[in-house]
Amino acid sequence: METAAPLRVWGISGQELAAIPREQLSTVRALKQQLQGLCGCSRFRQRLLHRGVILEDEVRLGRGAEVTDVNLVLLPFCDVSEEQVVRLVRAAGRGSGPQVEELLQGPQDPNLAPEDFAHNAALTQASRRGHSDIVRLLLEAGARVDESANTAMVAAAGEGRADVVRLLLDAGVDKAACVDGGTTVLAAAARNGHDNIVRVLLEAGARVDDAANKAMVAAADVGHADVVRSLLEASADKETRDDRGLTVLATAIYRHCRGHPNMVGCLLEAGASVD
Repeated sequence: METAAPLRVWGISGQELAAIPREQLSTVRALKQQLQGLCGCSRFRQRLLHRGVILEDEVRLGRGAEVTDVNLVLLPFCDVSEEQVVRLVRAAGRGSGPQVEELLQGPQDPNLAPEDFAHNAALTQASRRGHSDIVRLLLEAGARVDESANTAMVAAAGEGRADVVRLLLDAGVDKAACVDGGTTVLAAAARNGHDNIVRVLLEAGARVDDAANKAMVAAADVGHADVVRSLLEASADKETRDDRGLTVLATAIYRHCRGHPNMVGCLLEAGASVD
């Protein structure tokens, strides 16, 4: 069986960048994703031309394709208006994949945020609302793992968006991410009773700090026994007091009277002192 000629990728200066076997190819989009490691630019900033014509992302490049050579052009982010920045942030918050894709193809910088909302970039909006597909798109487009991403992960943890938290952790967001006021991602998940996220963070190596300890008291106050148990297993301070001076055991005893006996039992088993 005759071997198909590889697809050759050329730079704008005429140098050959890659020769890729046909069996490794599917579409232009997939080739751009493959080239990202070579050129350091996401597919949104790449344009592949064949005989001077830009190839659409859906064009097939595998066996039998007529395209044998392509030229790779890398684009800078385009200048955009405040209105366009807001459009991307709103589209991300709505979970509108097609619109986000269209705007990123500008190519538009995914890290821009409206002037009045410095930490409210598209990644934060998509994360808070649990749109994991949009989070993937934005990370692929170059959304930075920075303070804004910290805000995004704390928001996602507080809203119970486990898939998003995993995506952000895999992208390198700090598992000890903290926002203004000292709320950590672990504390946000614990305070709101999202034990699945608490466990994901603990497995990733998140440290049970003062904020998480206080969040344990808050979790006990609203009856989240699973969260209390998970934090105790991770060596949370069983003598932690909240801002009113109540220990987690005192809070759990109060909750015991309202139908949450399990917390009292697990705290006593953990050695919490009766003060």
